[in-house]
Amino acid sequence: MCVSSEVLGFENLIPYLFGVSLIPITYLFAKEITHKRLVGIITILILVTSGNFYLFNSVTYEQSWVVFLFISLYLILRGNISANLFYFLSIISKPLALLYLPLILYFILQTKIKAKVQFIASLITLIVCLIFAFSGSQIITGGGEIEVNKEEFEYGLLMWFYLLDSSWLVAVSIPLVIIKLITNRRDSTSRILLIFILGIISTVPAIEGFTTQINHAYRFVPLVIFVGTAIGFIITNWIDKQVLRIDTVKE
Repeated sequence: MCVSSEVLGFENLIPYLFGVSLIPITYLFAKEITHKRLVGIITILILVTSGNFYLFNSVTYEQSWVVFLFISLYLILRGNISANLFYFLSIISKPLALLYLPLILYFILQTKIKAKVQFIASLITLIVCLIFAFSGSQIITGGGEIEVNKEEFEYGLLMWFYLLDSSWLVAVSIPLVIIKLITNRRDSTSRILLIFILGIISTVPAIEGFTTQINHAYRFVPLVIFVGTAIGFIITNWIDKQVLRIDTVKE
């Protein structure tokens, strides 16, 4: 962050503030998408204990793009059209966010907001303007080059698990979470969480197999948040069922 270094004199200050601000934003997003405060708390606990989050919070591995991304997702849930602007800022902060475009479009379609066409039209317009303003390949690869490599693609299919070596709870939970979300796929929240988890994981082989870029563990913070939200959602649903069962027995 040049501004943090040249203007404020502390190169890690702004990246640190972005990292800290991600905590309440994560809570708001998790609470809004599940309508449960406990899910927000569980998601925060999983985030702050994840090495993908606390080990990579510096100028080199700053998380501004994740902050803008989740502000955008939160505002979409609130039906606020300015959500697209924050997603635009996320892409500018890190071109990797452009790979989330299909997930964002699916997310908009799954929400109950009335202005879905307006959201999608505005978002696509912003993306097209961005691509015309810069080189398309530079935006997508973040400065790398397009290059097809079958061996790297196959490696990427397994590599995503090792990127979570400092977040073991998330890593071992993913298979169980995916199975549970699939069984609950009639619920829109489950579908959204499932698609984002699978979609983020798929970015690893996509980057490895079709660009010269390298995957880094800090880029998996969004995955940690979505898996954390899914874990909280599954736990609270189980608690609700147990409470309902107890109340039924008492009656």
